[in-house]
Amino acid sequence: MSGKPIVVPGEILTSGYYRVGENTIKLDNSIIATKVGIPQTKGNTIRVIALKSFYIPKIHDLIIGVVSEVYYNMWRVNIFSPYVAVLPAVDVFGRRFDPTKDNTLKKMDAGTVLKARITFFDRTQDPVITIRGEGLGVIEKGFITYVNPSKIAKLIGKKGNMLQKIEQLTNTKITVGQNGVILIETQSISAKDKVIKTIKLIEREAHLSNLGDRVTKILKEDEENELEKTTN
Repeated sequence: MSGKPIVVPGEILTSGYYRVGENTIKLDNSIIATKVGIPQTKGNTIRVIALKSFYIPKIHDLIIGVVSEVYYNMWRVNIFSPYVAVLPAVDVFGRRFDPTKDNTLKKMDAGTVLKARITFFDRTQDPVITIRGEGLGVIEKGFITYVNPSKIAKLIGKKGNMLQKIEQLTNTKITVGQNGVILIETQSISAKDKVIKTIKLIEREAHLSNLGDRVTKILKEDEENELEKTTN
């Protein structure tokens, strides 16, 4: 397999008895990349982790979206994907929803930010979401930022260790939507800025080694600089 850290579409990754994974195809006896990204082998399967991608909904995914349109019986929600999600009014009002009496506009207007889950999607119609469930619903405080969905796994880290490290070193609570939208909960503008700076580092350098060490270094350097300012 190529020793290059990044491959491009059309590049041969390997030949022989291997199974194709995400962002690869098999032609004759060769596995070929279909996107710019990082090759990865797991068992006898080869895939390419795309450096840039867009979000494709999956059932049960936690996402963060913004209400874009309001109808008498539903809300359409921008989930930062080629697909626009639908939030049925019955999900918010309950089974007793009556469009002649219940006003969706008074409940949620365009621009409302939501934390939701995908309940249905099959690529033939718009995904359906719900805001029923623990931790779901209207987001009323915090800061929103965005990371390319292909970098979500790196941001979270193995067993969530990267995300936990960032939260601990910045004293924040971070919710990562699978669609790349991230909620940062803190009252400190400085802490918010540090989180965004770290996320951008991960997005930019996700393909490099020792990412966790660099994240720790940048956060601790910021902390030392702030301490120095307060003591001078």
